[in-house]
Amino acid sequence: MSFKNFKLVKTHKDKPYKDEPFKDQPNQFIDLTDKDKPQLASLDYNDMTNSSDQPCQQDRSNEIRDMLNTITKKTNQNYVTAVSKAKNDPLLFRKDRALRQLRPTMSADRFADTLKAIAKMDATQVLDWIIEAERHLERNRHGHK
Repeated sequence: MSFKNFKLVKTHKDKPYKDEPFKDQPNQFIDLTDKDKPQLASLDYNDMTNSSDQPCQQDRSNEIRDMLNTITKKTNQNYVTAVSKAKNDPLLFRKDRALRQLRPTMSADRFADTLKAIAKMDATQVLDWIIEAERHLERNRHGHK
């Protein structure tokens, strides 16, 4: 039997200072079907007809972990700045990323010369340089020279 249209009435609230513990009586249910919103009363949280083959509690740790990772990323100022920079000016973002990755492999003088040379290039030359720099970095990442 389902009690989805009934609500338990607790009578011990009338006498809160009663020394005896409250004991449920089997006839303390009132009918909720005649209330203003019977569709709310018709929710049966104990109904097991749809989930007979599934356990009652599901493991949601992966969902929680993904949610926390997303919140952590979206509230990180560096991440937000990088995403907005990549969205607003992809060419500048790619150039800065290539320069940032190339900087440890160059001397200070050579890096300064590279920056000056890039500053003198037009947009198509910069794009060609970026593509070549990304290829070079990809080859180096995989051990090719």
